[in-house]
Amino acid sequence: MFKEYLLIDKHHYIKALPRGCSNIFSIFVEGVLIGVACYGCPVGRWAEVKYGKGTLELKRFCLDSGLPKNTASWFMAKCNRALKKKGVKKILSYADPTQGHEGIIYQASNFIYLGQQRQGTAYVLWKGKKVYYRNYSNDSRYPRALPIKYMIPKHIYVLNMET
Repeated sequence: MFKEYLLIDKHHYIKALPRGCSNIFSIFVEGVLIGVACYGCPVGRWAEVKYGKGTLELKRFCLDSGLPKNTASWFMAKCNRALKKKGVKKILSYADPTQGHEGIIYQASNFIYLGQQRQGTAYVLWKGKKVYYRNYSNDSRYPRALPIKYMIPKHIYVLNMET
């Protein structure tokens, strides 16, 4: 699992493996880790109501650079097939436009585009760093008077695996 952390730290803009990843897939070539996909329960408060039980969120998807074309969609298809065998009905994912992500991999993998979030993720700035509001509001280490800001809304994609 340590190699997966290192790959995400090197290639993913968030640089962290989120808590709550119940399914982590890795891809190796000649013993070298070249990709990681992490899935878990959706964070959104209303995700289960909106998308139904059996929905997982793709929380991180990261590949080494310089890989052949279509490696991402091939790897994602393998992961999604394995999840379908486990009874997962839908995969939810987000593309962050602030990182130049428009969801090309999801489009190539037959995800359906649902538009953008109504409002971006809430955060506060504390000591020059972004702290997600859900973490800020539950942690007494942070001062209570920080102004809440919002990120640019992300693109939402869903893959229905019931058909």
